[in-house]
Amino acid sequence: MKSTPGPPMTFGAAAAAGVRLIVWCKKCGHQVEPDPSDLARRHGPATTVLDWRDRLLCSRCGAREVDFVLTGTERR
Repeated sequence: MKSTPGPPMTFGAAAAAGVRLIVWCKKCGHQVEPDPSDLARRHGPATTVLDWRDRLLCSRCGAREVDFVLTGTERR
């Protein structure tokens, strides 16, 4: 049985949870890990990660073919 999805993650919630945000370009492979706390200050803590995703473009090649993942706090 599938559970009902919750509301979209906001930058404020991501910062409070201490999660990592890993963003990469599907075209050139460029990868960055922006700090959710910095993103909350810059875009507002109520901004959802999904709304932000729609505005992303690669800082290396300019492509809009960008994807991301939210993950735990530890780098392995």
